[in-house]
Amino acid sequence: MFSPLKGLTVERDCAHAESINQDVWLHTCKQFLARSMLCLVLLGIQHDGVLAAGPRAATKQSQQIANCFDFLPANRRDDPALSCEVSAIIHHDGQLLFLNDKPLPALPVVLRASIDSAGRLSPLVAGTFSPLDHGAKFEAAAQAVDDPIDFAITAFDRFDPARTGWDRFNAFFYWPRGRVDQAQVIQPTERESVVSSIKLRSVFESVVKTPYFKIEGLAALPGRRLMFGIRETGLSFREPKFRFLVLEMRYSINHDRSIDLLDEVSVLADWSARDLIHGETKADPSKDWGLSSIEYCADKDQLFFLLSAESKNGMEGFLLTQHRGQFLAGARPVLVRDQQGTAIHFSHKPEGMAVIGSDCRLLIAHDDDRFLGGIPPRAHVGQMIYSVIDFSFD
Repeated sequence: MFSPLKGLTVERDCAHAESINQDVWLHTCKQFLARSMLCLVLLGIQHDGVLAAGPRAATKQSQQIANCFDFLPANRRDDPALSCEVSAIIHHDGQLLFLNDKPLPALPVVLRASIDSAGRLSPLVAGTFSPLDHGAKFEAAAQAVDDPIDFAITAFDRFDPARTGWDRFNAFFYWPRGRVDQAQVIQPTERESVVSSIKLRSVFESVVKTPYFKIEGLAALPGRRLMFGIRETGLSFREPKFRFLVLEMRYSINHDRSIDLLDEVSVLADWSARDLIHGETKADPSKDWGLSSIEYCADKDQLFFLLSAESKNGMEGFLLTQHRGQFLAGARPVLVRDQQGTAIHFSHKPEGMAVIGSDCRLLIAHDDDRFLGGIPPRAHVGQMIYSVIDFSFD
């Protein structure tokens, strides 16, 4: 196989030949170098083709219903404030943490369950109280690839210098894998006893260029890199622009195991979500479509994305994918399809997503707020619809 180092040696020899005017040797050298570089390019293309082989199809898809609060006494389950609105999931060794979008009265924000090899959930139970309970409106979570740590982030969708209570909506947490009780705030700032990550707002605003934005996606990549998915931007939440905007930052770990984010923010993607599903007849073009989750499957070096739309008349969403290298090179994600070629479409709002098995098996939690329609429908807001999707890969 051609070696790039060998090619560089030949290039230096060619330069030497040119300096002593050995025309024949120079011509031969340059021919060899050109052919060698062409060989390298072709090998690279072939190699990228192997790496970029994404899922051939979704081979199995199931939608199921879970009761989120059956662990409570019957007289408490009817509390209208108990709404199962899961927006983020963490999976480790068959154990799942579900982070609720809304605070749960007298309960931790985390619900727990186990999952078997067939993708069936055990009954959900309350998680332990943790520092995460000081955050508000969790929207995404991720597992680091290079380190045994997990992340969770709130929406960052509101801030008021005069209202320290809103600082809780601007929090980015991390914890040693499996120990959410040890969660800490990244880049902490304390105001009137509220600890948050509000210093990160200026970092995001420097790229987003608007005072309002909403984070709904988070993924950790190799090389201590983090992807942040922005669903909405604008002057305020009353006039949002829906987006598929993906930012990237690197993080470092200090000697005391605390985490710093490096302020070199880059834009990986900025597309119209509606354009990504253009031509799909199941997509309602009258709705506002935006990014609602990101997940990375290290097993196949594959990225997955959720797009969703909501209205008073219903919820819906699509699953998209792209190989990490291709996505970082600018390739747009494509719709995941079943074996008949039909795009995977949800009649619920997909938000939380986690890899739960080999070949990138996915668990997707749907956050339908108080909407009770869709297939299958929820009987009440204390239930959660979740999907399990299996793939075949080339």
